[in-house]
Amino acid sequence: WDSTVSEVLGDQIEGLSPELGAVTLDQLLSHSSGIPSDTPEMLDIYFNVRNYDYTIEQQRLLAIQDYAATVPVVPEGSPFQYSNFAYMIAAAMIDEASGTTTENLYQTLIFEPLQMESAGFGSQATIGLYDAPVPHLLEEKDGETVITPRPWGEAADVPSILWTVGGVHMSLRDYAKWMSYNASAGNRGPAIVEVDTLATIHSEKVRTPTRPNPRPGTPKEGGYAYGWGNVEFDWAPAPMLQHNGSNGYNLAKVLIDTENDLAVGVFTNVSGMDAETALGEIQGALFRQFLTTP
Repeated sequence: WDSTVSEVLGDQIEGLSPELGAVTLDQLLSHSSGIPSDTPEMLDIYFNVRNYDYTIEQQRLLAIQDYAATVPVVPEGSPFQYSNFAYMIAAAMIDEASGTTTENLYQTLIFEPLQMESAGFGSQATIGLYDAPVPHLLEEKDGETVITPRPWGEAADVPSILWTVGGVHMSLRDYAKWMSYNASAGNRGPAIVEVDTLATIHSEKVRTPTRPNPRPGTPKEGGYAYGWGNVEFDWAPAPMLQHNGSNGYNLAKVLIDTENDLAVGVFTNVSGMDAETALGEIQGALFRQFLTTP
């Protein structure tokens, strides 16, 4: 967790600023590195046409090279800034340390042991078929809400350079296997990692900024671990793990209570603020129902 960008990638990245080079894997995974949410510069990197000429792991290194001279700035107060770019850097570090791709490790270390046979990368429907709920783009045009299906290909998901950040698809049954593993705190199912390691992944690393007037299903404040929020709700007996994920077209919200071995996931293939609010209300109701059901 204390490995730095410079230690792992310094030989491959020229002109790496000392500040960026000193960022640790811990900071990348807890969104506390000072690397911000997607900026115009980052979007240009993600959607650069050169990416068609390189493998995904090469794309990650080129992206970091483009960003190498940047000096990360940690905000005052909470250091938390959700950063896709930070997780992309973490994937590049994993590529280098493992000698394979992070996508391959997802397959061999998570999907295969948990028998998540539907899991993969990119849009969820097979090209040319409607064999899964397809993503939708929600836009406001001329004062009206327009919802457009995005069934396949590049327009249906994040660019491949971000697949390890938000480009995984799977059936709800397979997602339930992942939720169940985490709800058991690693005590049920194949030993993907040691129980203590999963506890480290689940444990709070930073406090997130306070949210004034949060939407239903969104806590006013909380903490952040590695990919998991540590949150409290008035209606919940204990703190829980939370992960909200979206590629801009789909939305997934997961709550996990490891003390009661309970997980509730709610999903939709149309993202947006209304979907976020509705799923939050549904999730809370389901959680309260199943927590009190013998």
